[in-house]
Amino acid sequence: MNKKGFTLIEILAVLIILGIIATYTIPAISNAINDSKESSYNEQIEMIENASRTYMSSYSKLLPDEGEEFIISICDIEKEGLLPNKNIENPNFKNGSTEESEKCKFFFGNVKVTNTNNKYTYTYENQNCEEYNDITTTKNICDTE
Repeated sequence: MNKKGFTLIEILAVLIILGIIATYTIPAISNAINDSKESSYNEQIEMIENASRTYMSSYSKLLPDEGEEFIISICDIEKEGLLPNKNIENPNFKNGSTEESEKCKFFFGNVKVTNTNNKYTYTYENQNCEEYNDITTTKNICDTE
């Protein structure tokens, strides 16, 4: 007897096997993507904070005294050529999110320089970034100020 095609049992077996494979691979891929976004987010923050350190080394008179703080705008850092002259996209952005690391499409804010025990710390802070979430990547946020 000449048998052409697959039986229903064979097709179901293949679908079950594919379902089992998908059950294990989709969460693994999703976790890898989320880890990559988080890593990229942290690298962007580190880049901004390092650029702030360079900025403050050029303007050392602005360094805060003990117990005080100084705020540097990302636009000021960019104007000095220490950051790329374009919007820095946030890889964690999720439209409508209230999470601090997810609510802004672009990194737009300030870096707070704090002097505690004569040790300077640099901390990035978002600032009213939601109003810029509809700007396209070709228009620089710093040009709108």
